[in-house]
Amino acid sequence: MNLRGERHDIWPMLQGDAQLEMALVPHRVPPEGRTMKERDIEAYLVERIRALGGEVRKVQWPGRRNAPDRVVMLPTDVATRLPYTSRSPTIWVELKNPVTVAKFPNTAHERAQYREHRRMRRAGQHVEVIGTKEHVDFIFPLTGAGK
Repeated sequence: MNLRGERHDIWPMLQGDAQLEMALVPHRVPPEGRTMKERDIEAYLVERIRALGGEVRKVQWPGRRNAPDRVVMLPTDVATRLPYTSRSPTIWVELKNPVTVAKFPNTAHERAQYREHRRMRRAGQHVEVIGTKEHVDFIFPLTGAGK
């Protein structure tokens, strides 16, 4: 749910999961005292995925708006051990900053992104909207999944 109490289908199998609630901390201030930016979360995601033996690619969609901007490719043996994914070796990721992800989808552009994510999910794709380092840790844990 977002701050307005609206339910999203991003993690339908995890409704009410206490760990998920902790992973989706809406706003966290890093030690340096500045607000965490999307690029910080992206760097952390890339580091985590590489530690799992996978790859992250930035994706451009010519002629298509609102689609996720990253694709995570994991080795099949690692993907099957991840607890909170569809166990797919390919996961589409939309990165947001912590403040934005807490309200997602709030703007017209974000609602269009949300509709595109739903279309992709209906086509069998795994799509995640990630906005904190804790959420990266939750979706892609090192323990039990790494090499």
